Amino acid sequence: MAIVGGIVISWLRAAPRRLFIALTTIEFILLILFMLPKNATSFWSWFFDPNAELAAGATFSSVQLIAIALTWFAVAWRATTNRLRVYAWAVMLIFMLLAVDEYYALHETILQWRAYYAGVGLALLLATVAIFRFVIRGHYRLMLLLLGGISVMGLGGVAVEIMSNQHRFEIGSYRINFIGCDQFFLGIDCNSLNFAEEFLEMHGATIILVTLLYYLHTTSLATWRPGRRIIAGGSAVWAAWLLGSLWLLPTAQGLLLADSIQAQYLDGDLSLVRYDVSQHIAAPGDTLDVSLYFRANRFLDADYSLSVMLFAQPTVESIAQSDLLLGEWKYPSRAWLPGLMVRNDVRLHLPDDLPASRSYQLVARVWQGEWPSGVAIDATDRAVTFNDTLILEDIPVLTGDTPPPPPMTSDYHFADGIRLVGYDVPRTVTPGESVTVNFWWATAQAIDRNLTQFIHLVPVDGAAEDFIGFDRQPFDGAFPTADWPADMTVRDEWTLQLPDDMPPGDYRVQVGLYDATTIERAAVTNGDGTPIADNSIPLVTIHSRAS
Repeated sequence: MAIVGGIVISWLRAAPRRLFIALTTIEFILLILFMLPKNATSFWSWFFDPNAELAAGATFSSVQLIAIALTWFAVAWRATTNRLRVYAWAVMLIFMLLAVDEYYALHETILQWRAYYAGVGLALLLATVAIFRFVIRGHYRLMLLLLGGISVMGLGGVAVEIMSNQHRFEIGSYRINFIGCDQFFLGIDCNSLNFAEEFLEMHGATIILVTLLYYLHTTSLATWRPGRRIIAGGSAVWAAWLLGSLWLLPTAQGLLLADSIQAQYLDGDLSLVRYDVSQHIAAPGDTLDVSLYFRANRFLDADYSLSVMLFAQPTVESIAQSDLLLGEWKYPSRAWLPGLMVRNDVRLHLPDDLPASRSYQLVARVWQGEWPSGVAIDATDRAVTFNDTLILEDIPVLTGDTPPPPPMTSDYHFADGIRLVGYDVPRTVTPGESVTVNFWWATAQAIDRNLTQFIHLVPVDGAAEDFIGFDRQPFDGAFPTADWPADMTVRDEWTLQLPDDMPPGDYRVQVGLYDATTIERAAVTNGDGTPIADNSIPLVTIHSRAS
């Protein structure tokens, strides 16, 4: 590298030479800071790790690459031939994509990305030779510097990356075994080469950047002066975006777009302060996108993980689950700056056969180490299912289909916005048998409290207090009324187990709703607004025959 640096310095003029020395100095400073002994779980160990996405090295490299793209823009702007202009535009787009990928690691989502990158690098080398041979003649030193910079970047970005991560170079189904490393390379542990990968990419980008600036400076002073401002200004804006999107944007998004929530962990060192769900009513097969905004209140000394799950009610059975490292692998929790929110995005896929006309608890759980070592919730403004599992909200799941019409229609209005619009009750029953009854419910508004339904079989010829009673939440607790959305119509099926000693005779079926915490019945009227006596609706009379 020293030889390469000496050649670059000797071939450049004053301004590009000074820039080369400045950028190379920054690279060495980053290398020294990386190699200094640090606590392995500290913020600084992450920030100066050249392999850490979003950290200092990735930010510096991304800004370098965007500066190269802007420099190619300046070259294209003043190009005197169409061939040079097309070449400059194409290379500009390549380096713009590299700048985005360097910071956001988009290549991790591409299968066999190394083969694609190697192919682009080879094409770039050949195109550069051609453009200097047939268009930009007489600048062979510049061509050699550009080729050298591209080669150094490729060496670090592909070859050393393959060896440091102990991969193999693959093109389709073909594997090139001589480009790779199983454990050691020339006596060097392959894993220890990972820092070299990043610094080679940085230095290659530095060579390319100063070479292009030298070209602009020597060939077109008219382009150099405004181009310099575009390059410097654009690079500064990109750097500000990278830093702001990591440390400031999530806080702004949380305050403006998400719902407030309070949950404290680790004796107040970690807080969940905001959350957002893509839809508050779902259907089987839907996908829920959940964003959770956590905040470290001091530097954390470990990396924590997050699980977001969907629980069935009332069984607390897990229906769907998604796990991730808090901050994802790019920005682990030990690297969080205190006082700033960090957005964590989770996607839950609901099964296609998920039972509908139900509501499910959307819950979050923070954990550390091996599953299931959960982190206890110290304080919260929400309900919990376990001491480490927080209920974010209940999600109603509906099919959107209207249930079949009821055999018997009705029009009873409860004060909470619930209507009983139909029912199906057998007219003859036998003591000791199981009887199926159905109720059709509709809502005029979202319901804000849980109500319990009662069914009383009151003997027509006996004392009213001798009724046979059945009580339960609608849908047996699987769809509490507090989760019922507006404009919904559903059918709830009950199975009543009649007592063996039920006396024969006629019984009046009375139904209603009440608050189980106060035992107060919900006020109900008929369709014309007339209050129902005792808030107990008389539906039909049934007959119990002798067993």
